[in-house]
Amino acid sequence: HDGAGIRTTVFLKGCTLACAWCQNPETIEPRLGPVFFRNKCIDCSLCVDAATHSEATMDADGHVHVDTTVRDADWLAQVNTCPTGAIAFNGVRYTVAELVDIAQRDRVFFGAEGGVTLSGGEPLFVPHFAAEVCRELQADGIDTAIETALSVREEAMLEVLPHVDHVFADLKLMDADAHRHYIGHDNAQILGNLERLLTSPYA
Repeated sequence: HDGAGIRTTVFLKGCTLACAWCQNPETIEPRLGPVFFRNKCIDCSLCVDAATHSEATMDADGHVHVDTTVRDADWLAQVNTCPTGAIAFNGVRYTVAELVDIAQRDRVFFGAEGGVTLSGGEPLFVPHFAAEVCRELQADGIDTAIETALSVREEAMLEVLPHVDHVFADLKLMDADAHRHYIGHDNAQILGNLERLLTSPYA
């Protein structure tokens, strides 16, 4: 649930947590990384010819295999070489203006309740960017929301709060030991931020 009405949800990359049940694991790492869509591959072997570190190979049956864990490969070249988009990046870089422009195109669908929700990953991982996007959207009369696990510095949270209409705070687990086991991170900071959020003028 990303908020009331019809909404455009933007998934930002970067997260300090490692939840065992993460729905969007590609958003944990803030850097762009390569992905391979086997169903889009036509086994043309162009990526094999362009491979510099054996990241793309072809088996005896003529099927291409791409190892996206090879860090030293020139993935930009591979993405540009692939004619079908089978090799791609797991994200797109946008400026604030570009992202706001894309979101504004959907406002015809928002109606009285809809709007834009920043999710992730963790939108507060990039507080300056998130705050500026939400500020620009609000200035244009578009409802804003964030989905956050609150595992960030308090200052990051307080920077973004004035520019959002709704906060969906996802407290993963209350028990500290269980939180460390399943999330890989202590929850003291999260609980502190939740208390600060609930007692702030924006609650």
